Amino acid sequence: MRMKLTLGAYLLGITLAWLAVVPPDLGIVPLVDVQGATGWWQLRQHALYLSGLWSIGLMALVMVLALRLPLAERLLGGMDQVYRLHKWAGIGAALAAIAHWGAKESSDWIKALWGRAGRPAREAVLPWLTDARGFAKDLGEWAFYLLLAMVALTLISRLLSYRNWRVLHRAMPVLFLALVLHSVALMPLSFWALPMGLLMGGMLALGSLAALWSLAGWVGARRSHAARIHSVQRLGDGPDAPLEVVCAMPAAWPGHRAGQFAFVRFDASEGAHPFTIASAAGSMGESERGEPLLRLVIKPLGDYTRTLHRQLRVGQRVDIEGPYGRFDGRGSRRRQQVWVAAGVGVTPFLALL
Repeated sequence: MRMKLTLGAYLLGITLAWLAVVPPDLGIVPLVDVQGATGWWQLRQHALYLSGLWSIGLMALVMVLALRLPLAERLLGGMDQVYRLHKWAGIGAALAAIAHWGAKESSDWIKALWGRAGRPAREAVLPWLTDARGFAKDLGEWAFYLLLAMVALTLISRLLSYRNWRVLHRAMPVLFLALVLHSVALMPLSFWALPMGLLMGGMLALGSLAALWSLAGWVGARRSHAARIHSVQRLGDGPDAPLEVVCAMPAAWPGHRAGQFAFVRFDASEGAHPFTIASAAGSMGESERGEPLLRLVIKPLGDYTRTLHRQLRVGQRVDIEGPYGRFDGRGSRRRQQVWVAAGVGVTPFLALL
C-alpha cells in the first residue's frame, strides 16, 4: 500500500505542476471547429508533453531508488519495498514512453482526417538549445526503442544469466542521461516557469547525479565491507543441497538485526547477489582473530549459485554490502504472529529463532 501511495503521489505531483503551466481550459473543446481539428491538435500536444513528463520523471525516480539509500529504505519500510517501487516505476516509465510515442505518431491520422488546420505553432524552447531540436528528437526516438527493449529483457530476466542481465542494467543510466538531453532540449520554455520548472529541474538534476553515481560504481560503496570466508560446507547431499558460508567480518561491520539481508560479492566479474543473513547478531561467536562471524545459507537456484560450492575457499575475500531490510519479526506487541516459510525462504526465520 505504501508503494502504491508513493507512486500515485509522485505522478499526481507532476500532473499538478503541469496543470499550473497550461491554459485552464486546455483548449481542447470543441475537438473540431471551423478552423479545423484545433481541439484534437491541442489534445495531442497535451498528451505528448504530459506523457513525456511522466516518463522522464519516473525514470529519474528509478535512478534515485537504485542508489539503495537508507532514507528510502526507512520511508518505504524496507529495501524490498524500495526495489518493488523501483521495478514498477520502471514499468510505468516504459508505459508512459509508449503513450508519448503514440501521441507523437497520432499527427499522421489527424492530418489524414482533418488536415493541418488548427495545428499549434511550434513551442519555443531554451534559446541555447534551439539548434539541437532535430538531434534531440532523433536521440529520444532511439532511446525510446532501447528503453522498451531493456525493460522487456529485465522483465524476462530468467532468459538471461545474471551476469548478462547486470551488464544490460548498467546501461540504464546512460540511456537516462540521453533522455535528459532530449527532455531539456524539447521542453517548452513556458514549462520552466514555477512550479514545473523547479520540479523538473530538481528531478532531472537528482536523476542525473544518481545516474553518474551509478556509472562510477559507487552504489553501496559506503556500506561495503571486506570480509573473508571462515568456513564453507554443503548442508546435505545432492545438487540441490544448500550451501552454508560463514564469513569473518571486519571490525567496521556495524552488526545486523535478525531477518536482514546483504548484497554479497564473491566474484567481482559476477557482481553482488542479495542473500539473507541466516544468523542472529553474535550467535556465531568470533573467529580465532576476534572477528564477528556471520552465516549465509545459499540455495543453488541459478547458473551461478549452483557452482559456488566448487569456487569458494576458506580465507577467500568476500565483499558484503549492508545490512539491509526491516523484516525483524517484531510487529505489534498485541498481535500474534504466524510464520510460514519453505525452502530457502526459511533463512530469515533461522536468524529470528
